[in-house]
Amino acid sequence: MRLAYIRPFPVVVLLLSILLLPALALADSGGDPPPGSPPPGTPPPGTEPTTADQRCFPETGYCITGRFRQYWEQQGGVAAFGYPVSSLEEINPITGERRLTQWFQKTRFEFYPENPQPYDVLLGRVGVELLNAYGRDWWSLPQGQPQDGCMYFEETRHTLCAIFMTYWQSQGLELDGQSGISYEESVALFGKPISEPRWELHGGENASVRITQWFERARFEWNPELAQVVVGPLGSELRAVLPPPPPPSGPPPAVTPPTPDVDAFDLNEDGAVTCADFASQAEAQVALDAGFTNLDEDGNGIPCEDLPEG
Repeated sequence: MRLAYIRPFPVVVLLLSILLLPALALADSGGDPPPGSPPPGTPPPGTEPTTADQRCFPETGYCITGRFRQYWEQQGGVAAFGYPVSSLEEINPITGERRLTQWFQKTRFEFYPENPQPYDVLLGRVGVELLNAYGRDWWSLPQGQPQDGCMYFEETRHTLCAIFMTYWQSQGLELDGQSGISYEESVALFGKPISEPRWELHGGENASVRITQWFERARFEWNPELAQVVVGPLGSELRAVLPPPPPPSGPPPAVTPPTPDVDAFDLNEDGAVTCADFASQAEAQVALDAGFTNLDEDGNGIPCEDLPEG
């Protein structure tokens, strides 16, 4: 993967770029949170997660391994995805599907061993999912219109212009082994736009109002302090508002057997079910099957061995 940040521009170029961003409006930040806030199929050989090839990060305290580590390192690492912010999880928390998943600061990895590489690892639609979690329907946001010098996406009815378009076109996953970034590779990393550029409050503890555009898998922000486009930590933000993941799978919970019905088998009405209640092993067997294990003292499955069989 080839990553290149948009470096500082002269003031005039920056102002022109911002002026070219369409439909800027002060966003209603009421939907935003306050600042600060095993898969199906058999994995191919060599892709199974193991502890032997772990790479751990003191920045977040989590590790990556197996195919996820290989993909992370080959496709852009920290610049593209951020650091891991979870361990491997067996259930996709969005779909509930049994699918090996791991969260990163900017995205979520999902493992599809039934697909050929590099499509065996796919990125979650964290932009759409986070807006949904905030109760914001992106289809209801103001739509864009085709215009000169911009890209227009009919599927989502939004435009991509100026400095955000330049950044989107300069980044992408490596899918075809060819030099340069293709349209498909940019879509694979960021997805298509699902909003027009607008002013929103972002930045965590150092939050500021920034020109922002949402994508299916990302959120672009123009950071005036750095004079560059930054990609929001959607993986961390989305995971923080979801319910905690289910615990790892283990042995099934113990099943408590029903309490046997004493009255049904206490034929001599002495308050207990014993061999004295039955005339044969066959009668006692029915009580043993109902849960009166005391009738089989040696545990060989034959109750009341002193009684006749019939």
